Amino acid sequence: MARMDTLRSGKVAAAGFVIGPFIHHWYKHLDRIFPGRSMRTVTKKVVIDQVICSPIVIALYLYTTSIFEKKTISEINKEIMPKGVALFVAELPVWPPAQYFSFFYLPTKYRGVYDNVISFGYDCLFSYVKFDSELGTECAKKEIENLANSVHIKDKLESHS
Repeated sequence: MARMDTLRSGKVAAAGFVIGPFIHHWYKHLDRIFPGRSMRTVTKKVVIDQVICSPIVIALYLYTTSIFEKKTISEINKEIMPKGVALFVAELPVWPPAQYFSFFYLPTKYRGVYDNVISFGYDCLFSYVKFDSELGTECAKKEIENLANSVHIKDKLESHS
């Protein structure tokens, strides 16, 4: 069995200490702006949560963990887009349905706890993408360039047909 990486766990915990209070206040603010539980109101909350809050949380996670790795802002910014986009896309099947349930049925004071329960599995993905995946590395950049080149070549071939 693999040993626990306490340094990595500490970085992830630090990100949680930064993100937790933000989420708490975010839900309170969202309920203040959009009171009620109608389908229209809940849909507004879910869309705004996904479009505004999610990218902020992803950025907070990546910046916080990277700061503990003593990375420069320039280094952090290079990994934000590929890793941030991967995390955002990966959460789309999870968070919008979870938030519909949360905004329909749960009082604001319980949303943070609910969010933490849902987050447990998702945080493992955050950790993997941040620390173990090739996203943001030269390997990923080459794959993106290869894909772009193949699409470009295909477009040229189709235009000459």
